[in-house]
Amino acid sequence: KECLARSKGNKYIISPLKRLNLKSIKKSDLIIDVSGDMLSDDYGILSAYGSFKNLFLATALKKPIIIFPQSMGPFNNKITKTIAKFVFNRCKIVIPRERVTYNLLKNLGVKTLSKIIDDSAFLLKPIPKREIKKIMKEEGIKEEKGKLLIGLSLSQSIVRFSKDKSYKKYEEYVSKMVKLVNYLTEKKKANLIFIPHVGGEENKINDDRVMCNLI
Repeated sequence: KECLARSKGNKYIISPLKRLNLKSIKKSDLIIDVSGDMLSDDYGILSAYGSFKNLFLATALKKPIIIFPQSMGPFNNKITKTIAKFVFNRCKIVIPRERVTYNLLKNLGVKTLSKIIDDSAFLLKPIPKREIKKIMKEEGIKEEKGKLLIGLSLSQSIVRFSKDKSYKKYEEYVSKMVKLVNYLTEKKKANLIFIPHVGGEENKINDDRVMCNLI
């Protein structure tokens, strides 16, 4: 759903990029992109076109655009490389969240590039320790004195972007994660918490809980 926020008489439209349309872009005073890692060829050319479509419309309508701290690129396709350079150079500011993105955009010729700034998630205020203990208790996670408690984020989808159709890299990833888990639990005597980054009932290919259960 579209969310409206007002500040000093201005109207800001806060909406997921895929749900933006020409009407909402026209009504907005400012476009803030928080795609995360979608401005890239990594997910395929069509995905890249879709991610840049609304930003391209916003530049055509001369709307100010801020690209919030995120990972961008690579742009290996000549067309997406041209589109990326065109759009980014018409933004007010483009903020990379790590050195790889910074160097890539600098080499691409992006003039609106800022210094590297941490992901906006780090601006979130951590919850109090008492809330953490409450959640752990509800989830049945025991905190043992003197024992390591380690969180692991396992990915179900990362291997499929290697373009390996034989599933060998998938099996290799699983094998390495199993060895890591065995090392941490047997050698370091650590307790582990698997933390899925992506979830969803609709698409099991991207559901990290599948990988967590497999490991």
